[in-house]
Order: sequence, then structure tokens, then C-alpha cells
Amino acid sequence: MNSNVLGNTIIYVINPYQIYDYGFHFQNSSDFISNVEIEHLITESFYDKNSTNRGYTSYFFAKNMLESINEDVISKWANFSELGEQYLEDFLMNLVDTYKIDNHQEILDKIPLFSSPIITLSKEAISNYLLGKSGGTEKSFHFPDEGIGLFTELAKVELFDTNSLKKFTKNFGIPIGVDLSKKSVYVDLLDFKKYNTFLYFGAAPIALIYKELVEYQNIFNMFVAVKTNDKKLANAIYARKKLVQEIAEIGRFSKDILEKRALSKKTYEQNIIENNDPLSLALCRKYLSEAITEKVAINSKIVNSINGDFFEIKLYNNLFEIAYNQIKDSLLNNTEIKKCEHCGHFFESTHGKQRFCPPLPFKKRSSCENSYSQQIRRTKEKVLSLFDSGSDIDEISKITNESLETINDWLNQRSK
Repeated sequence: MNSNVLGNTIIYVINPYQIYDYGFHFQNSSDFISNVEIEHLITESFYDKNSTNRGYTSYFFAKNMLESINEDVISKWANFSELGEQYLEDFLMNLVDTYKIDNHQEILDKIPLFSSPIITLSKEAISNYLLGKSGGTEKSFHFPDEGIGLFTELAKVELFDTNSLKKFTKNFGIPIGVDLSKKSVYVDLLDFKKYNTFLYFGAAPIALIYKELVEYQNIFNMFVAVKTNDKKLANAIYARKKLVQEIAEIGRFSKDILEKRALSKKTYEQNIIENNDPLSLALCRKYLSEAITEKVAINSKIVNSINGDFFEIKLYNNLFEIAYNQIKDSLLNNTEIKKCEHCGHFFESTHGKQRFCPPLPFKKRSSCENSYSQQIRRTKEKVLSLFDSGSDIDEISKITNESLETINDWLNQRSK
């Protein structure tokens, strides 16, 4: 951590979180979270900070959707929005083609954010909150001292999979939403260092989270391509960005664009991938540096100490901003990323022998390492049981999908 950066961001996690259909009424909306606050949050998410034109930000939402290398993203959003896949894709292409949209309500109707289910605190947690009690469900972790795996865990969240989202919130809390920290009745600032800041999200439309997640995972894929020199991944990213750029420049209804879009999963993108364009990795670095430069331009405060030294305080608005800052630090510090031997996702390695994702907040040991050890133990027990039952080694290997070398090692260990 930079010695000139003071304090921590204290992130509150309250379990369990629950998902309700939109229209769920809180026990006392005047004291807690009102539907007005939710709607304000949604509307503000489509404002560009440097522009009063909401369509400008809607354009980038459409661009992120079309640039995603996740082949299911449009079909999943179409199912979520109860729209036809082709209809939604044409609508997104129109946003990119025209760049700006006059009827902002139209984009909100199509996404749809205002009718999205809401992830929020459980009714028990709401009751405890209003009474100023934790009820034993409230925990917090201090970033950057804790939660080092936040940015890689956020990349694991499956789009439109509520179980995956709830798994993330169980460990890190809601990543963006209505922040309760400024009106929390039980946080006593006198108990903490002067320059600590707080994030405590009580509710969010899950469509808003998915909207942010589409963009985040696009940028994280660029990060992985750059850090691992994965030319195939860089080519796939470049192919999508090139196509979306052509939609914006040439027009979505040109014959050339329509043919490319229709064949994008086969001919168009595959040609770029197979040709292994030498510029794709360099362009991916350029895309990544531009994206991270924009994302880490967060608010900060400069303070001076009694002896006259100046320090910076980071003021994060949500967990996505923290994650982008972690990507920036990884790039600047040239840290190594590896694939976890259990879950198969990338994590940032803090030492050469690390094989699994880092421990989650409130855990001392990696959950992936624990699961891997349990899986190995169960497989080993099954191998030994099959061998004792008379199965030969080749048959055991086929049944357990374990290598002959490993099976022999386990049998030799037992015989000693």
C-alpha cells in the first residue's frame, strides 16, 4: 500500500441477503430505503458524470453488451427482460449506430431496470437495522488490508445467476446500490481512525449489478489477456470491438455489417482469431489502459498532517471502483496471475507457491484450497475402495478420471 495513502475503506456485510420482486415494501420506507431512492439510483446510473445526456451512457451500455465475448450475454438479458433475443440485439445495435437516444425512458423500459428484482437485506436484518442492532449478522472487513481477492471474485459472478450473485454477497456484500453508511445509526465514528471511510449497501436492483458486471468482466478479460499474453483471447476481444466500431461508423443496416453479425460466431471472429493478428494484443493493452484510466479517476481527498506532510484518502463509491483500482495496482506492480487448481478462475498470486484463490473475508484459509483437499480425499478413498473390491488400475482411472501415476502413488503410500 502507498505510504502516502491513509486509512481503510470499511465494507459491511450483513447476511443473509434476499431477492424480492420489485415493489417489495420495506417496513418503514421513511427510515430505511424507499422506492424513490431505488429509482434515483437507477436513473443516476445512466448519467455520464461529464454530460447531461443520458443517451451517451446508454450508448456505452449497448457497446459493452455487444462487445462481450460471453456468447450468452444477449440471450440471457433477453430472457431476463422478457424480450426476443433478435429484438434486443437490434435495439442495442441501433443505440450504437445512432450514438445518442432522445427517448431515455425507452432504454430503461428495455433493460429493464425499474422492474428488476431487488437484492436487499433480509427482513430480520432490516428490523435489526431500524432498532440499531446487529443481530449477530453484521460483519465488516477493511480494504486494502483485507479482501485482496475482491477483484478476481467479482469476475467469477455468473451473469443472471442469482445463486452466484448471492454467493458473492455472502462474502463481500452488495457491490453497488443504496449506501446506508451516511445514515447508519449504530456506526460510531469515534471508534475508528479519523480517515476511515465506509461502504454499506442495503439494496440494489440486480439488473443494475448485472449492467455494471457486463462492463467489468469485459475489462477483466482484457486484463487476463494482457497479463497472460493470451493472443487467442486478445483476438476475440479485438474482433468484437472492431465489429462494434464498424456498426457505429458504417451503420447497422449496411449489408456488410448484417452479414458479419450473422456470421460473427463462425466466420468473422474466427478469421481474426485464426489469423492471429499481431496487433490484437497491443490493441488490447491500449483498450485496457484507457478503460482503467477512466475507471480509477475516482474522488480523492488530500489532507495534511500536523507536521505538514500531505496524504491522499481514497473515496470509493462502490466495490466495482475498488476492483478497478486493484486491477490498476496489479498492472503497475506487475504482479502474477494464475489459474486456481480448484475453480479454474484467475487469481492474483502473492507468492510463487500459491495454487489457489486467496482466502475470502472472514476466512483464514482459501475456500478453494479447502474444497480441493476435500475433493482429493474423497477421490482417494474411492480409489482405494475400488482397488480393494478387485478393480484394476486402468478401470479405476476411467471411473475416477484420475491419472495412473496418482493412483499408483496413493496405493504405494498405503502399502508403506
